Amino acid sequence: MKTGSRALAAVLFTLMAAGLFQACGCSGGTILEGDGYNDNFQCIEQDITLTPVVPEVLVMLDRSNSMGYDGFWDPTRSAVNSIVDAYQGEVMFGLVGFPSEYCIDGFPDHDCDASTAPLVAIGLGTGDAIETALAGLVPCGGTPVAETLRHMRDYLLGRPRDNPRYILMATDGAPNCNTSLNGDTCRCTCFDRSECGLCPDLNSNCLDDVLTYEALDELLEDNIRTFVIGLSTAAVDWGDVLHAMAEHGGTGTFYAAESPDQVAEIFDDITSLVSHCEFYIEPSEVPDERLVNLYFDGMVVQMDPEARTGWSWTGDDSLEFYGASCQRIVSGDVDEITATYGCPTVTIN
Repeated sequence: MKTGSRALAAVLFTLMAAGLFQACGCSGGTILEGDGYNDNFQCIEQDITLTPVVPEVLVMLDRSNSMGYDGFWDPTRSAVNSIVDAYQGEVMFGLVGFPSEYCIDGFPDHDCDASTAPLVAIGLGTGDAIETALAGLVPCGGTPVAETLRHMRDYLLGRPRDNPRYILMATDGAPNCNTSLNGDTCRCTCFDRSECGLCPDLNSNCLDDVLTYEALDELLEDNIRTFVIGLSTAAVDWGDVLHAMAEHGGTGTFYAAESPDQVAEIFDDITSLVSHCEFYIEPSEVPDERLVNLYFDGMVVQMDPEARTGWSWTGDDSLEFYGASCQRIVSGDVDEITATYGCPTVTIN
């Protein structure tokens, strides 16, 4: 990132207009210790370094039987390969399928096996390994989302916590495989007896939404967010469940790919979001995080404590742009992102 100086008078005007800086050297009525001001009570800014974050993305791919019925299996595998190949130098990718690789047609005892470890461990340059793993998978079994998420949480928490972590889940149905549910009263994920077992006969097809939401909540508590892509008719049939999964996963709402040609575009949109909008700041350059400001092409970007737009801190030394601000970066609308230290942060009121 390039850095550059700004006219102090222009910055002072911006801060005063936002109601966050006063000529007395106060912010919100409180003098900030350690502030630097000149003889005219103008704060003094210094350029600080922004470093793009390298995120970790675990692709969690539905390989249940229905993925082979609706024409989405091959386009989804192709989309994963394409995106991993394009971004593998700037994003650390891993891969896990659900059910696990032990699910093989003709062996129903493994229809609901949940993967306990990824097929491909997270890392840079994993494109060839992921392509090989995907080539060996075929649709099989059910949709054990909750248990797979719990195992992947264990895996992710066992890794060094150096980078932001995400799960990118693509599914054409809703979570099931919980045999403790009542098949006579549950919401059934099977609509057609010719394709799957109706729930009174096979309760593993009961909707397992509660445990899935709990698993997503636990991931979010550990700062692991989950993106959800609804493939084929899932966007219509299970839109309420997929939306709730995305909310519990901390990403707002799910992405709908109702035709195979939409899959690659959605994978690209999500990967662009996580690979372009997060940055590190060297802690030694920021003694007081209340004195940091960020700029797009010399124009201040307001900090949003609610993380809806603008930017917000995600850790002691990391920050992220959200909403329209992130979209501007992804779309290429911003030529230069810079950061300064010394003046009270311009914050959304």
